[in-house]
Amino acid sequence: MSKPSEQSANTAELCMPFIELLPISGAAVSVVDQRGLQVSVAASDDVAARLEELQFDLGEGPQFDCVRSGKPVLVSDVNDALGIPWPMFQRGASSLAVGAIFTLPLRMGAVTVGAVTLHRERPGPLTGQELLEATTLAAAITGVAVERAFHAIYRDEDDETVHHPGIRRDVHQATGMILVQLDISATEAFARLQARAFSMGTSVQAVALDVLEHRLDFSDLPD
Repeated sequence: MSKPSEQSANTAELCMPFIELLPISGAAVSVVDQRGLQVSVAASDDVAARLEELQFDLGEGPQFDCVRSGKPVLVSDVNDALGIPWPMFQRGASSLAVGAIFTLPLRMGAVTVGAVTLHRERPGPLTGQELLEATTLAAAITGVAVERAFHAIYRDEDDETVHHPGIRRDVHQATGMILVQLDISATEAFARLQARAFSMGTSVQAVALDVLEHRLDFSDLPD
């Protein structure tokens, strides 16, 4: 097994307090700016990273609701399809052998700047004390998370890893290209990108790369 890079170790370290102090299996941390630009700054493991990517690709999931409301979104049983308002995300998460997901807001004053997504293999709620501790930990890492997101946006080198998806610049650049190709809004351009990825059974990032490398032009696709 290869030795993890210093960058990967640093990003996982941001998640470790949650894993060490709470009955969870993994954690991921994302920062979202006022334009909706998402920066995944840390993920403890492959499952945590995939849950982040799944929500980004589908445009739905607890992270979106948490950031919009500024309140925790707690899913004590991922397999309870009737009780979950994100059907596509629910199917994807249940296929990862995830039993419960707890998403907590990262807040600076009155502003929600991101979210921590915790997961574990077995279903079941957090106790009131565990939720309080998770909320306290989220508050403690908010400043560091925002700082890392800022550096991720403006760093020149591409040092992304499987546990550190980063800014996903390719997705945002591809959205801009689709916007020009179809003469539509940025919101609709990103929706087209998501729809294409879903129909092909691949990730949004993979389709974005095809656009950036001129293997795919949305103006050539049928309506």
